[in-house]
Amino acid sequence: MHHGKQGNLSDDAVRAAQETIERVQNFERRMNGQTGDAKLEETKARVASFLEAFDKALDDNLNVSAALGALHDFMTDINRFEPGNEGAKAAIEAIGHADEALGIIPPAEDTMAGVDPAEIEALIEQRKIARKERRFADADAIRNELKERGVLLEDGPQGTTWRIV
Repeated sequence: MHHGKQGNLSDDAVRAAQETIERVQNFERRMNGQTGDAKLEETKARVASFLEAFDKALDDNLNVSAALGALHDFMTDINRFEPGNEGAKAAIEAIGHADEALGIIPPAEDTMAGVDPAEIEALIEQRKIARKERRFADADAIRNELKERGVLLEDGPQGTTWRIV
């Protein structure tokens, strides 16, 4: 929403805000799983471009919609780019800059209350073994247990990731 426009806090707007928060948290989780450092300089250039677009939007009469658009574009670009460990740290720092300006991302411990990441990772490993041994009912039971606890598993080419829903 642009600073000069009247806001309308609808159910859709609240859902969109929650989706943005979840997307940023998932982005940070994926970045924390990056390895290698081959793309650090390219990532720094992408970070600089994002920060310029983000700050320019906020300088334009606090155009939050454009700033959030820059944030979404940046996360999409970096997710596809796979920046490596050091590049991921730079990307997370850039997200931190955005949050300092907007203050919309709750601390990770707020969304992780009652969730033990080590326990989730152990269950994911058990599920992986069950799938490898073709015990699909056991693997599905683990997925369902985690889902009931508010943990969504996402299987991808680089393995299984998880997020709080």
